[in-house]
Amino acid sequence: MSEQYQEAWRTYFAKNGYQPLLQMETDGPESFIIEEFCNDDGTVPEELSEIYLLCNESGVPCELLLVLDVSDGWKEDAIKALCREWDERILSFLNFGSLPGREQQSQYLLKYNVMQILLSDPVIARCAAAMSEEKSTNISRKLFVSIENGDVTESDLSMLPFYFDQLTQGTTASESESELEQILPRRDKVMCLYETYTTEKAFSEEEVAAVKEWLGNAKN
Repeated sequence: MSEQYQEAWRTYFAKNGYQPLLQMETDGPESFIIEEFCNDDGTVPEELSEIYLLCNESGVPCELLLVLDVSDGWKEDAIKALCREWDERILSFLNFGSLPGREQQSQYLLKYNVMQILLSDPVIARCAAAMSEEKSTNISRKLFVSIENGDVTESDLSMLPFYFDQLTQGTTASESESELEQILPRRDKVMCLYETYTTEKAFSEEEVAAVKEWLGNAKN
């Protein structure tokens, strides 16, 4: 996989607080020290593009994403076998392994929060094998994401596990609050809607008219 291809999708994880665990050596090859995710000779499996770790506010690991590349010529049977192989690796890691530099930390939260994200072409992402694997909850969840021209396709962006967090953050931005203030009625005109009543309240004709006027403007 080329560096340009990698960078396109990596940006989505980086800006959402996910820490990459693979390290590039000065001579080129990637290195990794989680034994359960390495080949027998200690090298990084070719299909493993990255592993991302997310920690909670207390610094405790709470989510692990394994990004696997199946975009180049992978067949359905091979994809199913690959998912099974990585489930076995993940199970071994959860039972016996530890994160680099976090050997003393509990991995309990990771037990139910490990996901295989498989980068694939649009055809493979919608094939029967992919759909079957995505329904499986055995050990880890699986998510097939379509890649075109080195980037996640627009139709699949919403499938990323942190996509809707971005939308939530956007709605609380200061500029959004300013827009909302312009839409809502002026407080001094409909103060009756902001007040708290412990008994039944009868609105005056002026108050009802003010609310109707605002609702009419909102529809327009």
